[in-house]
Amino acid sequence: MLVEDHYLTVQPTAEVADLVTSALSDLLSVRPKRADGERKAQERRMRQLLDKRMKLLDAYYDGALPKDLMKIEQTRIAAEIDAAQTRLDALSASSDRIEANLRNAMALAADWHRAYLAATPPVRRQLNQGIFKKIYIHENGRVSSQLAEPFSTLLAPEVTQAAEIISRRTEVEPEHRLAGLRLARAVCLVGQ
Repeated sequence: MLVEDHYLTVQPTAEVADLVTSALSDLLSVRPKRADGERKAQERRMRQLLDKRMKLLDAYYDGALPKDLMKIEQTRIAAEIDAAQTRLDALSASSDRIEANLRNAMALAADWHRAYLAATPPVRRQLNQGIFKKIYIHENGRVSSQLAEPFSTLLAPEVTQAAEIISRRTEVEPEHRLAGLRLARAVCLVGQ
């Protein structure tokens, strides 16, 4: 009963869930343009790294590079290639999929209590594990918790406040750019 009631205290209102979803969806709509520029930069970086790898190999074959230095440089280049490929993979995430994840997460958040009440014990445990990083039941019967990601970011006070500010503006003014940055961090998190 304690945990059931706690869901009501941490569940965002439907209005807050809608504001966050709307603000983040708006930011997602500009993501493909920004991602295209970064994708091109990462592809260019990959080509440069592959060229370096070939030049390194040529220098080794010409006897101009000792084997130990060759190994060190190959390891460094391989790590950089892996990092660039990881970033390219992240950029390839479909905006539609990211937005669908956002909408699903926020719809769940706005209805946690009902979902928890309707769930079987194994599903309740899964809900607890997916929504909360930690749940504390204190000696006095009070319950507190820490939300897990992505909910801790999506429902952080600075994100919900930023969403409220942005919902009142048709164009983000300079003093509200920080709010946009907070929301942008949430967009990145949802895309993971």
